[in-house]
Amino acid sequence: MPGARSAVGVLVLVWCCSGCGEPVEEPDRAPHPRASMRVEPDILDFNQINVSDFQTKQLTITSTGDDTLYLEDIFIEGPAQFSLDDADMERILEPGNQTTIRVIYTPTANGDDSAYAHVVASQPAIPEAVVELRGIGLAPVISVEPAIWDFGDVGIGATEEQEIAIRNVGSAPLTLYEVVFSPTSDELVFSYYFNDGIVLAPGATDHINIYYEPRDELPDTGYLHVYSNDPVTPDALATQYGDGYLCGEVEDTFVQGGGQDTFALSSVPVEETLALHLDGVPVYVGWYFDGILNAVVFEPDYTPGYGDVITITYNLLCCC
Repeated sequence: MPGARSAVGVLVLVWCCSGCGEPVEEPDRAPHPRASMRVEPDILDFNQINVSDFQTKQLTITSTGDDTLYLEDIFIEGPAQFSLDDADMERILEPGNQTTIRVIYTPTANGDDSAYAHVVASQPAIPEAVVELRGIGLAPVISVEPAIWDFGDVGIGATEEQEIAIRNVGSAPLTLYEVVFSPTSDELVFSYYFNDGIVLAPGATDHINIYYEPRDELPDTGYLHVYSNDPVTPDALATQYGDGYLCGEVEDTFVQGGGQDTFALSSVPVEETLALHLDGVPVYVGWYFDGILNAVVFEPDYTPGYGDVITITYNLLCCC
């Protein structure tokens, strides 16, 4: 109807339940126990050790969690100079307990060494522990220079010399026990002026001299052995080579004028190459070479007769 108002009502339903609005408490949940570990120190530095010695240091493993720690493995990644002694290591550690492992460094040569020790727990959630290992070996190191030397072609009768340097390039005293020279002939000889057992400090040097005086055209080789306390090279070897060559051949001819027993040569000979002919016939006895006179001398019973032709051939001594 005009002017009339409509009545509008709102129905509100209220539902109540028993306990509505009261806080609900969760049941207590205790944290799950976990194992963990600490390995100390994180670097083991052995510093400088002589190669004839060794040193032992310890790693400490502590169970730092609130559950039992099970150790599965410990190993070294690196050279054999580092080793482990885990005979007394406990592999099951209750929380708060410790165990130790011995690490041994035994250097075998001069110079720096490094490795890593790995500690592995049985529980996969525990990270592997890695410890750096360091050490420096102190040892003598022999150097023989030149290790190979070629004299090349040397004239028969000439002499060539080469100096061999013996050095201690290591960091500990070098003892030279013995020097042995083994040539293929006595045309190679050696000399040195120090006593067996001499000690060379690090950086020190001594010398050996090799001499080559060929007397034939055959090749020659010398082997120089230097024995020392170098742990890596106790027998250091130096080798020498050489070849002799003839400088020329000479023929001197004489005619016996009567009673002459000495015939001076025109050049200095290689004595081993002297050959004598009397009237074209080889003569092997009854004469000799006098180096002071540089002459062939006949013995009294072998003096050539009047008019005999004496022919002497030889190779030149290259040095003269």
